[in-house]
Amino acid sequence: MRWDKLTPHKSLGGLGFRNMEDFNLSMLGKQSWKLMTDSNSLLTRVLKAKYFPRRDFLDAPLSHNPSYTWRSLWSTQSLLTLGLRWKIGDGTKINVWSMPWIRNLPTHKPDTLPPPHLEDLTVNHLMNPNLLSWNHNLINSLFTSQVAAAVISTPLFTCSMEDTRIWKVSPDGNYTVKSAYRICVDLLHPHWKNLWNLKIPPRVSSFMWRLAHQCLPTRVNLTTRGIPCDDTCVSCETLAESHMHIFFVCSKAMECWGRIDLGHHVRELLLRTSEFTTLLFDFLDRLSFIQQQLAAMLLWSIWKSRDLKLWESSSTSPTLIVTRAKETLHEWSCMQRIKPQVQHLAHTNTWVKPTIGVIKCNVDVTTFNNNTMAGFGMCFRDSLGQFIFGKSAHLPSFGFVLEAEAVALLQSIHTAISIGLHSVIFETDNKTLANAINSTSAHNNEFGDIVTQCRVLLSNNLDYVVSHIRRQANRVAHTIARASLSPTSPPYLL
Repeated sequence: MRWDKLTPHKSLGGLGFRNMEDFNLSMLGKQSWKLMTDSNSLLTRVLKAKYFPRRDFLDAPLSHNPSYTWRSLWSTQSLLTLGLRWKIGDGTKINVWSMPWIRNLPTHKPDTLPPPHLEDLTVNHLMNPNLLSWNHNLINSLFTSQVAAAVISTPLFTCSMEDTRIWKVSPDGNYTVKSAYRICVDLLHPHWKNLWNLKIPPRVSSFMWRLAHQCLPTRVNLTTRGIPCDDTCVSCETLAESHMHIFFVCSKAMECWGRIDLGHHVRELLLRTSEFTTLLFDFLDRLSFIQQQLAAMLLWSIWKSRDLKLWESSSTSPTLIVTRAKETLHEWSCMQRIKPQVQHLAHTNTWVKPTIGVIKCNVDVTTFNNNTMAGFGMCFRDSLGQFIFGKSAHLPSFGFVLEAEAVALLQSIHTAISIGLHSVIFETDNKTLANAINSTSAHNNEFGDIVTQCRVLLSNNLDYVVSHIRRQANRVAHTIARASLSPTSPPYLL
């Protein structure tokens, strides 16, 4: 089998071996990403002065007689275009029509043409003067309802930072070779993904992959590759032994399909298509998950019976072929259920009081209306577990739940400072947020901006600490957050 059939991801019909050309392009993309994000580096200044002095890197031409270095970096333009998105700061650098900046749209761009004389409109003109809210009337007049809703739902976290490019594929907004490689191989193909997800023995999964690629050593395949042999079917000894014949046309195969009540599907599909791989996937798509597993096992058993007759002269009846498929699947499934007992570490599922002189603030976020709105709640309690202060509010627009959790934490820190509290432990049940706050790694996306604001406040209040707790111990904050949209619920609890 050719190497280019092995390198695609399993969901694309390959085996996931690394494609060195795509991997090399992904590594070159990291250097090109530095050209766009680090304007002070010596390499950026040299290449920009020579090849794109008055342009952006993504708009730069290859130019006449380029160096090998520039030709290599230039080849990554299409990859970077697929993976980047603009993070809104003050909005002055982002062209509304030509740059990807709308987070909730697949293309991140408006699907409408710019009105006359507004081709150079930038995002800051869509904001109100304070740069922290959108001008709804202007947005609704420029875009379709779908695009306008996507723009208005985009949160504006700060107005003090400039517009920057981020890598939309990675969780922290920073370019990684791994995420770029995933773009290169394009992980979208449901048929192959479903095939690998079947709960069948690994040897049968491998067999199904070979079968779908039509690379089994059938007699037609052997003849095509110049190996002299009789091309008649081993089982029925009448027609040519192709993949289509041995698994779906041969009389013995048809009898096997009839014994598991799937013969009518095979007959219908044989009238519709003559291409084997298409027929195989269409056949599996018609079946339930349990039927798919049995069908895969039967295909393997049919091939096994063919090999037994060819090499051992042992003929297998359709009844035995079906029985072997069912028994092999049953035995393997039973072995999967027998798993060793895993010792789970004991976790604290209840809230623990802080030590004397320390206050705990629990923070949580909940979503409403199919994740279009979010509400947060906070609860301050002392070392005796007595309630000190609580607050709830809703966030009419937010990007992702993680960002809403970060906003809630930021609000709780501001609240603690405003009421003059000292020695406060802020507890959140979002481990990603707690780890980001307590680490030194930089996040380049919107979530990172909120984390940076939290870190600044924490650095100015050294007796403030952020820690992670389990969800079961954060029920009070969750209950307060659930009440944030209730008209009868007060925003402050004393």
